[in-house]
Amino acid sequence: MRRFVIIGLFYLLSGSVFSQVNNEIVLDDLKSPTFPASIIIGTEANSIARPTDRNAVTTSLLSALSKDGIAPNVAMEISPFWLSKRPNLTFQDYIEPSSISDAIRQTFGISIATDEIDGIADGRKLGLGLRAQLFPGRTSQLARNIIAGIQYENVVNTLINGALSLPNINTPEDLVSGVKNLINQALSGNVSLGPIAGLTQTQVLDFLSNDALNTTKEIIKNNNRNAGESMNDYVQRLIDIISNSSITNAITLQGELKNRVGLIVEGALASRIDFPTNEFDNEKFNQFGGWGTVTYRPDNQYGDATFLLRYMKSYRDSISTNLDVGLRVDRTTKDFVLGFEGIFRSAEIEFEDFNLNNEPITRIESNDSFRFTFNLDYKLTSSIFLNATIGKDFSSALTGSGGLLTLFGFNFGIPANKTMLIR
Repeated sequence: MRRFVIIGLFYLLSGSVFSQVNNEIVLDDLKSPTFPASIIIGTEANSIARPTDRNAVTTSLLSALSKDGIAPNVAMEISPFWLSKRPNLTFQDYIEPSSISDAIRQTFGISIATDEIDGIADGRKLGLGLRAQLFPGRTSQLARNIIAGIQYENVVNTLINGALSLPNINTPEDLVSGVKNLINQALSGNVSLGPIAGLTQTQVLDFLSNDALNTTKEIIKNNNRNAGESMNDYVQRLIDIISNSSITNAITLQGELKNRVGLIVEGALASRIDFPTNEFDNEKFNQFGGWGTVTYRPDNQYGDATFLLRYMKSYRDSISTNLDVGLRVDRTTKDFVLGFEGIFRSAEIEFEDFNLNNEPITRIESNDSFRFTFNLDYKLTSSIFLNATIGKDFSSALTGSGGLLTLFGFNFGIPANKTMLIR
């Protein structure tokens, strides 16, 4: 029965609530986790399933939470807003949500992760998480430049294709004259080029007035007409060249859109439930956590500052509570990231003990401590990074002592390109 309660909860969140809708070595990341369900159970997901419709959500949940118990090594995130088609959502609204509610709807995610419990045969731990951004920041200047370039390439494609339909277009020179004629007619209001994705009429006319003709001339100059090539084939080749350029730019844009600038405010919640016998009627609430971060990153992306508020409470042999408040500042260059991270922790641990008379008591120990680290990520090659961390760790609530932190390592990254379709 409880299996269906969990499945029902996920289906409710994905269907009703929003129906309208690391390369760095950092021991204690000062950010809200992108996959909180995995963080709360202490595992790292190698791959995350992201079902894109409600039937896929149901199928995935039934596979993870079957009548035989909980399957291990499950990692899944449900984004309720994206379970439905959004034909009216423009690309601009996608990259720059117009309100806090839009930002939350677009970034809200429900995560689930499972793993085996160490030292317990057939034991399973289940993590449930929520995350969202209230302020997702804004696109960088580089991203905006790439978007504008793709949009203006669409204008040039429209001009070249339209010029071919004019009479007496027999040579590349005639094509330039035809484009010039179309531009003049469009500026005078006699011809409409039709809607250009992402551009207002004012932006189109501004481009036509200033750069459109020279851009077209440059493309034609750099791509000569082949001997025996018809004008239709030549124009189609020009259009293909421009389209391929747009695809290349779109791939670059896909990565750059992740580099948000300005104010970024995000939060996450997660809880862990243990099932020692892998039966839904035998569960133990183990841990709960909440994260909130505020980041500011300037347009030049030469660094950023992040403020963190984090609360963690666990129920194991003892009850421990941590409240963290932290700040991280990074300085970024082409080849390295140099950062400082400082966290204040108020810790409390509650456990059963005996007093001097050997009577059972509940003992509570508390401790306030700091952790600070200096972090360096150095880019050795395009895919190899040297990481170094040195600093002082938190002190224990029981012993009151904290150790020295030193960590050195290498990260290896393999780039992967995917094509983004921009409408």
